[in-house]
Order: sequence, then structure tokens, then C-alpha cells
Amino acid sequence: MGAVLIGGLIEGCLGLLARDWKKNITPIVAASVVTSIGFSLFSVGTRSFGGGYSESFGSAKNLLLGIITLAACLLFNIFAKSYWKQLSVLFGLIVGYILAIFMGKVDLSVIFNGGLITLPHLLPFKIKFDLGAIIAVVVIFLVSAAETIGDTQPL
Repeated sequence: MGAVLIGGLIEGCLGLLARDWKKNITPIVAASVVTSIGFSLFSVGTRSFGGGYSESFGSAKNLLLGIITLAACLLFNIFAKSYWKQLSVLFGLIVGYILAIFMGKVDLSVIFNGGLITLPHLLPFKIKFDLGAIIAVVVIFLVSAAETIGDTQPL
């Protein structure tokens, strides 16, 4: 918790200095970061496309769900105008989730058993400031900031 708090403060200050930060992140650096993150997430996407860690991995039902979700993302990106294109993944997730509900792949019992509205437990974990964790989180947030610049800056 302490590392996230410190990292969040640094990320917030970095956001205030975004113009100066953008000057230091060249398009080559931003593209390298975005590409590296994309490659590291490839196995996650492939696993999810096939159905996750289920016994029915790679079944026709799972592949159909993945194909429709991917098609929704791509079609939204093709037909949307200006900044709306950035919402293509969100649109695909919504379409895929709704389709998964109708296919019986979503277990809503957890939501309905726990109640639709519940109050959160404030600070369920003790706040501890560990230097190693703080450094790791700050580095992750800096990489995230470089990725955001790469995703949003026109090339």
C-alpha cells in the first residue's frame, strides 16, 4: 500500500509535468515500450482467446466468442471517428461480455449472492513503506507513463 501511495504521488507529479516529460520520450522510445508491452501480453491474449485456464480451452464456443470480440474491436476502430477510436477495446470487452453472458460463460451468482451494493472495507491492509517495493512500483509507473505517451502521441 505504501509503494502504491508513493508511486501514485510521483505519477501525479509526472502528469503535471507532462509537457516536459514528452520532450524526453522520443517516438522511438515510446514505440519500443509499447511494442515490448504488447509482446509480453501476447501470451495472455492467446490464453484468453482460447478460453483461459478451463477444461474447454480451444473449444469452438470459446474461439467463436474470441473471434466476435476481436471483430467488434476491429470494426469499432475502423468505423469510429477521431478520439472515439481509442474506445475500441472497451467496446469489444462490452460486446464480448454480453455475448459470454448469453453463452452461459459468466457466473453472476457471486454478484447476486454478495448483494448488488456493498460498502468497501477501508484500508484492509496495513500501510507499510518498503523501499524495494517503492522503487519497483515507481519504475512500473514510469514505464506506464512512457506507454501512455506512445499510445496517445501522433507519430
